[in-house]
Amino acid sequence: MIAMTENRITEGNVPRQLLAFFFPLLVGSVFQTLYNTVDSIIVGRFVGANALAAVGGTGIIMGMLVGFFMGLASGGTVIISQYYGAMDNENLSKAVHTTVTMALIGGLFLTLLGECLSGTLLQLIKLDPVIMDMGKMYLRIIFGGMIFFTLYNLGGGILRAVGDSKRPRNYLIVTCILNIFLDLLFVLVLHMDVAGVAIATILSVAVSSILVARVLLTTNDIFRVDLKKLGIDRHIFKEIIRIGLPAGGTSLAYVFSNAVIQAAVNSFGATTTAAWVAFGKIDNIIFMIQGAFGMAATTFVGQNFGAKKYGRVKESVRAGLLMSIGVTLVLSLTMWFFGPAMISLFATEEPVIAIGASVLRVCAPFYFTYSFIEILSGAIRGSGEGFVPMAISLTAICLFRFVWITLIAPRIGGTVEMIAACYPASWIAAGMIFIAYYLRYRKKFAQ
Repeated sequence: MIAMTENRITEGNVPRQLLAFFFPLLVGSVFQTLYNTVDSIIVGRFVGANALAAVGGTGIIMGMLVGFFMGLASGGTVIISQYYGAMDNENLSKAVHTTVTMALIGGLFLTLLGECLSGTLLQLIKLDPVIMDMGKMYLRIIFGGMIFFTLYNLGGGILRAVGDSKRPRNYLIVTCILNIFLDLLFVLVLHMDVAGVAIATILSVAVSSILVARVLLTTNDIFRVDLKKLGIDRHIFKEIIRIGLPAGGTSLAYVFSNAVIQAAVNSFGATTTAAWVAFGKIDNIIFMIQGAFGMAATTFVGQNFGAKKYGRVKESVRAGLLMSIGVTLVLSLTMWFFGPAMISLFATEEPVIAIGASVLRVCAPFYFTYSFIEILSGAIRGSGEGFVPMAISLTAICLFRFVWITLIAPRIGGTVEMIAACYPASWIAAGMIFIAYYLRYRKKFAQ
């Protein structure tokens, strides 16, 4: 008999439960970041700056295609968390099977799209011709295994939506260790360079997706997947689109604005691109932590909103903000003082280190402002409202960055540091709007 396990997210001390749910997410995010960081370290130090630029410079393309689909499907995890909190078994099952079906179809679609458009997309972001062939090869190999990415991410999202953040973390740790081993084998022993890193990534993600699928197929909880029930439920699909389409559109707009930024950076040459990639890996540490808090806030709000426990909704937002800001400030200070040493993990060339450290110091003092964007947008989305977070992000972040890169940066120096300054400027603008909106929106959470 399939039953619901104890649900602690809707019971007990909110800060303690939030931390208990957050830490597995954080550990998982650490290993997810390590996953990508090790690729960059091995390529940058043992193959060269051009290979580092090729691997890192193509990331914007993956983000553009994968980000839209994952944002779209995130509507499924919001709905699942609400149905789980409300103990609505029938609709929960429909939502789970619809989400898994979307993962399978979406993975195949992204593979086809990526294989057909890789070269064209790399030309659009003005990747240096010196590294174009390496970038194209890396991208095509990665897109060849895209179904594993979508299955793992959406399968893991289902587990997190029902309050299980530990098993996705454990599987990611195992596969991250596997990825490191395969990176070393393919690059240092078999000398496969960029192709070796891509193949190692695909094989590792395949293992993690199989582990997640095994849980979904064998669990005794009410979110169990029955292969015979796979399909698209029209009502659930409409709800997923209603909530997820704004998130997918936001993700796509984020990536588009970052593609404009990446193209501007690439115009400085491969050395600056390599420095930007190294900066991005360190920069991602902050967003990894804030993203984990954001996911925790979305799940907490979703389940407690579904259970009509509105006081816990507001309390989880307050706790999430305080925790996220505190941790971010400590890390920002570390990055400010030890930036050059951190950049040197990814490259040995002095120009790359100098440029990367300079860009890092532009952003470090302002990272805490992004906490408001992650926590508040996650909370609003968790309650089922997807349009407003999209509207704020499109205008205050994406459009703002586009205007900055095309009109403002060229007039105030046109340096790579001026390009980087668009990030903190957009965080501040969006954060202020999210705060103002949430202060009005939280009235919806009546005591």
